[in-house]
Amino acid sequence: MNKRNIDFSVRRTVAPIQKKAEIISILPVKSDRYYYVDDICAILGIGRSLAYRIIAKLHAAQLDHGADEPPGCISKVYFMEQLYGAAPRKENAI
Repeated sequence: MNKRNIDFSVRRTVAPIQKKAEIISILPVKSDRYYYVDDICAILGIGRSLAYRIIAKLHAAQLDHGADEPPGCISKVYFMEQLYGAAPRKENAI
């Protein structure tokens, strides 16, 4: 047997690299149309747990009227209507 024909190197089989599964977020993307928990905390000067409860109550009231809002946020217009009793004025209104 000739030593030149024998391969003494160690061969390893490498598994193909698998792509990581994409994580799809169910949380809404920050928008100018909605107030989020941190916004409610800052406006009312309350803690996060109370802000979550307020958002949950407003969501329940909105569902009665047929509105479909993303979870964890509330419409700015609806929040201001409930807080102050009227919709905020538009800047271009006469």
